[in-house]
Amino acid sequence: MAAVGLVAAAGLTFAATPAQAVTVDKQTLVGPYTNITSVGLEPADIDISETLAGFALFKADTTKNTLSVAVNIRGAEPNTEYPVRFLQSNGDDCFIIDGTLTTRANGNGSLRLSEPITGTAAQVIIDTSELFGLPSYRASQAFVF
Repeated sequence: MAAVGLVAAAGLTFAATPAQAVTVDKQTLVGPYTNITSVGLEPADIDISETLAGFALFKADTTKNTLSVAVNIRGAEPNTEYPVRFLQSNGDDCFIIDGTLTTRANGNGSLRLSEPITGTAAQVIIDTSELFGLPSYRASQAFVF
């Protein structure tokens, strides 16, 4: 009888565990003339009629307080460096370059970035010509976690 009560209590403890601590979202990259607000990450696009071959894979892990993005592009300019900004909705890092994605001879490249969670949404911007200028590409929408 005591063993049955112990199993039931263990079942209640398990049911009280958080339902989901990790959120993942894979998005296409849109551009070439994208813009967003630094706070809230609202789109203010001029032209997002094109897609950049590749994707942004976002992941938020609230138990580890970690936000990450893997940016993957295909068929871009070979052997080229692209500044990448990884933004959160608190607006503190709008003009900070978080990493550089370098394409190989075939025009393919990838970059993974990670940082502590400080907002409730994230976005990634890939500058393809001048720093903080246009054209640039971004994930198709803000990643809300």
